[in-house]
Amino acid sequence: MVISRQDGQSYSRRVLSTSIAKNRKAIIQTAVIIGFFVVFQMPFVLAFLIIRLDLHPSNSDILAIQVTRFLAFSYPGINPLVYAYYTADIRNEIVKILRRILMASQQQPRVSKSYTMTPTTTLQMLPMIDHVHHDDTMSNKIQ
Repeated sequence: MVISRQDGQSYSRRVLSTSIAKNRKAIIQTAVIIGFFVVFQMPFVLAFLIIRLDLHPSNSDILAIQVTRFLAFSYPGINPLVYAYYTADIRNEIVKILRRILMASQQQPRVSKSYTMTPTTTLQMLPMIDHVHHDDTMSNKIQ
């Protein structure tokens, strides 16, 4: 059986479109990560190159470098958030942890801020108070 050129091109297009469809999520994720990288890094690189060519940078040039450097250095903090958004396992675990924290904070019993001394608690604390007082008098005698 001989495949004509037209059939071969049609077959390769189908394979390519099927491959893109299967990897669509990975392609989008990669494009977003590269996009974030460019958005966060490119301003610093451009500002640095432009100011490098200028022999007498002004105060606004220095401010531009500081702002764009902050933007560039914040990229590593954003990158894990992007991966967490696109990775279902990580996203589900983060949601579980946040739900547990939220539920735990809502279920904690309310403790009264006022504390009253009763005769029983006062008597229980006397040995501790006497011990602290005894240590203070001993240190004064040593000096």
